[in-house]
Amino acid sequence: MSNQHDEKNIQYMPVQMMPMAPDDDEIDLLELWRTLMLKKWLVLGITLACLLAGTGYAFLAKPVYKTKAYFLPPSVADVGELNIISGSSAQYTPAIVYQMFLQNLCSRELRRKFFTKKGIFPVLTDGDKDAVVNQVFEKKFNEKLVLQKEDNKRDKNTSFYSLSFEWKDASRVADWTNMFVSMVVDYTRNTLINDMLTLKKNQIKYFEQCIASKRKTGRSLREDQILRFKEALGIARELGITADRLSDGDIRSVDKKINNNTLDKMAKRDVRPIAIYDIGRLYLQGSKALSAQIKAFQNRKLDDPFIPGLCELQEKLDTIKMATISQDHIQVAKIDQPAQVPDKPIKPKKRLIIALAGVVGLFMGIFAAFFMCFVQKMQKKEL
Repeated sequence: MSNQHDEKNIQYMPVQMMPMAPDDDEIDLLELWRTLMLKKWLVLGITLACLLAGTGYAFLAKPVYKTKAYFLPPSVADVGELNIISGSSAQYTPAIVYQMFLQNLCSRELRRKFFTKKGIFPVLTDGDKDAVVNQVFEKKFNEKLVLQKEDNKRDKNTSFYSLSFEWKDASRVADWTNMFVSMVVDYTRNTLINDMLTLKKNQIKYFEQCIASKRKTGRSLREDQILRFKEALGIARELGITADRLSDGDIRSVDKKINNNTLDKMAKRDVRPIAIYDIGRLYLQGSKALSAQIKAFQNRKLDDPFIPGLCELQEKLDTIKMATISQDHIQVAKIDQPAQVPDKPIKPKKRLIIALAGVVGLFMGIFAAFFMCFVQKMQKKEL
């Protein structure tokens, strides 16, 4: 019985809570807070120092300005004169001309030419004698002059482009951009006009050669015809044929191989034997007609009216010579908006810099506080 009573007493005995040792891996937030409170002036000091540094940089750093010029493709009327010489094939469409303009905007040769001609190098370097021209051109001018396609939510296929440039001077950044665009527009227009003038020159030369060739051929044909007539005249005189109207006896005596029945029918109808002329019997025209034709051919001063196709060639040549191209009527692109003088700089972003400086300063202060406490604990342990 005593054993059962002891077991019951054991079962109902209150369990005493033993104190647990803190785990080394657990973080004591209260201890961290106490550490921060002990070093609060250090944290505030570092944070304030970073804020002052960030604020000073934000207000003392030279601002950087950015501007943009916007472009659209030209209309059909803007490039119409370019196709007057090239013909109905419409060699130059608005899309082709606009693409040439955009390519020239990216041309390193044109950018280098503008960079040198406008004296931009000493301005970008602020008179630094150690600056290298190629590096300044690449880093401070070429990379800052950016051509990009603008997004359009209404029409994704639109050819809406912009050219942007950024630098420290607001007025110069706009002037340089507009001057460079103007230079590229003039260069592209002059290139197209020179191409058309070269094409015009080549076409004039081609048609002049065609006309000269036809005239030479016509002159040769006239001389050949005179020789044929002279030969036929000799035959006609030998045969005693003076007129082109021959009797049946004359025809039979001239050529026994000709069908008599056919010639009899032609004589009865008083029809000239033109079919005979067509196969080379020119002498049948008679010496009088042949002499007259020889005289007419020899006295002819101009063969042009008798040369087939010469009139059409002369008309084309005159049309090309009269074709003119006016620079004022050709536009390689529409300047939707020229570069404007920016009102606000894009750099430095003061609010962002000050906010980041405060956050960085706070974290640096907290880190310094914990690091100092750690160093002090290690020193106490060594003592």
